[in-house]
Amino acid sequence: MQQEALNLSLVQPVDEIDIAKEFALSGKTAISRPGVSLPLRFLLERGVFQGAKSAINFAKGRASHDAPAIAQAIEGDVCAEFDLIHAPEWPVFGTQYSVLFSGYCANVLPPRCRSIFWRQVALLTDEYGRAYVAVRSCKDRAIKGKPEYDGVRTSIGSFQKGYSAGDLMDEARRFFPHVELLQPNESKGFLIVACKHCLHLQG
Repeated sequence: MQQEALNLSLVQPVDEIDIAKEFALSGKTAISRPGVSLPLRFLLERGVFQGAKSAINFAKGRASHDAPAIAQAIEGDVCAEFDLIHAPEWPVFGTQYSVLFSGYCANVLPPRCRSIFWRQVALLTDEYGRAYVAVRSCKDRAIKGKPEYDGVRTSIGSFQKGYSAGDLMDEARRFFPHVELLQPNESKGFLIVACKHCLHLQG
């Protein structure tokens, strides 16, 4: 019996070199925006950062307007930023934050790398804090490429996944016990979940 050819589209990175390569490729997707990103604007309009003592803009990419907007919205005076490629400020991992925002990062990572991303999000969010994770939705027409893993490999070599609301909820629940879908309309091009370790906030 002839052995079936290995379907490479289903094989995930298996070592640190492959994983590092995927994170480096994800940096190619970062873009500069003239203002605050749409998912963050959505959150700011709903006042979700009010009362937060500290915040981090995690996996910020090239965004230069998001952190100042978050800093203005929170009660405290600590607003850190981190991005593996564009702002590798490693000391941020020495603490936890009462609010975390991450926009358009999870959707540019294949499954194994997304698990690393989500673990870090969970570790950076304090016991009574909230993590807001925004991703591109499955209705985003800009996501094009050759099928690979649970998304596509784009023409520039990066990975992209368009999430359904169910996909995002299921993924977030593997790392946080309490998850709420704040923006469930896939046709808007993005989805947002609010994640908590504890159901009730401190204070």
